[in-house]
Amino acid sequence: MAQIQLEIITPQAIVLEETVDEVILPGSAGEIGVLPGHLPLMTTLGSGRLIAISAAGQRKFAVHGGFAEILPDKVVILTGAGESVDDIDLSRAKEALERAERAIKAAETKPEDESVAELHRAALERARARILIAEEGE
Repeated sequence: MAQIQLEIITPQAIVLEETVDEVILPGSAGEIGVLPGHLPLMTTLGSGRLIAISAAGQRKFAVHGGFAEILPDKVVILTGAGESVDDIDLSRAKEALERAERAIKAAETKPEDESVAELHRAALERARARILIAEEGE
């Protein structure tokens, strides 16, 4: 059976280099499933869950923005942050979610601070992705 080489790369490190059977990634317009032989595609990523599926099982990661280059035999993820389920502290992620929610509410009272509100919304999405991955891993 054909497989795909998956690479998850952040500015700090190569998070994963592995051969897998399938990749599910969080495209900015929704989830994208990638099997061997996929047509070439370049897409932006949102914050969300990336799943690497192989005979050994599933490995889950939270990724936060960036780009995916999809080729018939390779997927390269360039992201600002990529965290495996083992690296996520669920209680810290829940605290970050609460902080972001409070900050968004505070920023909404000041329309001139839209760029600040946007930063808090991004933090909210990162926290949600971490919580999703951590709760699925329990």
